[in-house]
Amino acid sequence: MKQIHKEYPSPFVLEATKLTGIVDALHARLSDHQQPIRDSFEVILSGNRREEVTTLDALLALQNKKGMRLEGMILTCSSKEASAGTDHAVEVVFGPKPGTDQAPARATTPGLAITVRSNEAAWAVRTLSEVEEQVERTLVSHTTPRLCFGAILVIGLLFVLSKLHIVHEPSGQSWSMWLRSTDLDRVQQIVDQGRTITDEEMREVVTRQLRTLVEYRKDLQTYDASISTSPKSLLYFAVPFLLVFGCGVYLFARCYPMAVFKWGDEIARYEAVLQQRKLLWQIIIGVMIVGVCANLVSAAILSG
Repeated sequence: MKQIHKEYPSPFVLEATKLTGIVDALHARLSDHQQPIRDSFEVILSGNRREEVTTLDALLALQNKKGMRLEGMILTCSSKEASAGTDHAVEVVFGPKPGTDQAPARATTPGLAITVRSNEAAWAVRTLSEVEEQVERTLVSHTTPRLCFGAILVIGLLFVLSKLHIVHEPSGQSWSMWLRSTDLDRVQQIVDQGRTITDEEMREVVTRQLRTLVEYRKDLQTYDASISTSPKSLLYFAVPFLLVFGCGVYLFARCYPMAVFKWGDEIARYEAVLQQRKLLWQIIIGVMIVGVCANLVSAAILSG
């Protein structure tokens, strides 16, 4: 017996038309043997309830409503040549498979697999290829939105941290004995002469040190005046960041379902999920744009 198995670790959205296309493709391949075709649809409903129907119409007639939502399904199409004692079967699993450790009360883990069994190796390979074309139309990817949100989160975190002035040092200064690079060049000229420095040269070096210290203090006071670390100021920058973070957590926890059986009441529910997804992305992007614009305006006012 030839058996070919392929898995897809990806979320999916299974619509009635796509499911019909998969069944039609299976029937077309099984009809090669000119034997009666048997269909079986084993479904997992919410609450770990299981049912089995034998026709596509009966499956699509399920209301798929709240409290009885589809969370997993096994589609099996088979035919048998009685004279030769040969079985030909194709099994397509959507979501967790009943009777395994991967069948939780709710189907939160993506799962889609195809298994083709036949004594005819060429038929099995050809069937898998044709079924794959139909099955892959149901797959969706959540990778790009997750990467986008991750980038937004990192940018937002860096923006908040920049307002805490963790580093106070003005650029272009060397903090060796409070001397700039130009000051160190002058010190180098003095010590290269191979003699003890005079009182006047010592006063010059100390003067340079004190001048650098005073200028640094002025820079620090200016920075503190523009961006305060008071609790009110911290809330001003932290609240938008927390809002974006909260929206993102809800977005990927509720608005990117891993397994969707889109017929019955699930059509309206999934459309509502898409609307929520769109709204949350608008909020996240809007908060980021407003935050950047406010920062630019604030910087322009202060510099003016």
